[in-house]
Amino acid sequence: MSALLTDRGLTTSRAALCASILGGTSLLGRILVGWLLDRFFGPRVVFAINVVAALGIFILARADSFAAGTLAAARIGIGAGDEAAIPPYLLTRYFSAYAFSPRCTASPGRFMPAAGAIGPVILGHAFDATGFLRLPTHPARGGPGIMALTNFLLPRYAA
Repeated sequence: MSALLTDRGLTTSRAALCASILGGTSLLGRILVGWLLDRFFGPRVVFAINVVAALGIFILARADSFAAGTLAAARIGIGAGDEAAIPPYLLTRYFSAYAFSPRCTASPGRFMPAAGAIGPVILGHAFDATGFLRLPTHPARGGPGIMALTNFLLPRYAA
């Protein structure tokens, strides 16, 4: 995020502040998602949070000011706060307690570090090829949108 924002003209200190806001709102997102999951139907909560994250990526793709970077960072941070809490929660709601095993809960966790390692490499190659980071953010917006839609389509929990 910092490299993308400095590439668009923000100072390094303001870009770093945006990255810090992302981290802080990620923590707040974890608390918020837990509170919402206790009160509302889980897939609808995930839908709303993923829409917030998708909008954050959309804003980040066009961010050329500190205000836009801050808004994008806050939205993406809130969306990032749910990534570890949601899969185990939904597993316990849709499947029996036997499904809540290390095998089932670790499967989604295997892909997150891989994506975190591969993503910067892909963005780095895209930057080297194009000279800017605007183009590579287009595919990134689709992921949270697709996740939001699939979560919205999940049925009610089994009784």
